[in-house]
Amino acid sequence: MGDTKISDLPALGTAPDTADQFAIVDDGANATKSVTVANVKTAVAPDTATTSAEGVVELSTDDEARTGTATNRVLTPANLQAVTGTEARKGVLELATTAEADTGTDTARAVTAAGVKSANTGTFDIWVPAAAMRPATTNGCAAITDVETTALRPDLQVLDFDPDTDQFAQFSIAMPKSWDEGTITAQFYWTNAATVANDCVWGIQGVTVADAASIDVAYGTAVIVTSPYYTTAEFLAVSPATAAMTFAGTPAAGELAFLQVYRDANNGDDDLATDARLIGVKLIYTTDEITDA
Repeated sequence: MGDTKISDLPALGTAPDTADQFAIVDDGANATKSVTVANVKTAVAPDTATTSAEGVVELSTDDEARTGTATNRVLTPANLQAVTGTEARKGVLELATTAEADTGTDTARAVTAAGVKSANTGTFDIWVPAAAMRPATTNGCAAITDVETTALRPDLQVLDFDPDTDQFAQFSIAMPKSWDEGTITAQFYWTNAATVANDCVWGIQGVTVADAASIDVAYGTAVIVTSPYYTTAEFLAVSPATAAMTFAGTPAAGELAFLQVYRDANNGDDDLATDARLIGVKLIYTTDEITDA
């Protein structure tokens, strides 16, 4: 009988099970031996992979990847996408846009350094009460006046501005180092002792002065705003914000800002026939740094 190739053997009717045996002929020993399917599987089965040896690995499920305790599973790219980070678990996170950082409501994205800066810079304001101002030496308003509304109710400290003559008050402020050295706007908080329903026109101008520079400098171009009053005496009136005011000089960090406020009584839009009582001014500015350090 001639040699028979494996490929020439008839096909199995059914797949072999682990108990099936195959004959192996040892020509040299003129002997026949047998091997089972289980023997073959054991003989050729590769080793399991470890941290120090190559071998067969089992792929991780998403749950196993999220649990993060298995030491004998391999993560797939899909697993990595499924392992999202939470407050209680490390994982993959999407970076927040600066707009999302500014909104501050997203709980599923990570904030970058740029996002932190964007969220902590923007528009801020400084309140300057009338008590922190003084009448200008030339054409100054009235001196600070204490006004009692009703006993043990809010008292006012106001600067009175004449209805017929432009009058001025001044103050200075060291602007925060986080200020972007750009334009500012202002809102005027004021009241009136009379029962009227007329408009008052307020103005503001400023200049910044650096260390070792002259303070004897002119203010910049003023901006004005028309503010209506609300008929009843001792009502609070808050003006709209002015247009952007540009400081004279070259604003820089650490400089001192001098500001002058006034009532533009000669303006045709100012028809308030009584003193306007200034309570204070809110300065609105923009920052480009997170802190003043």
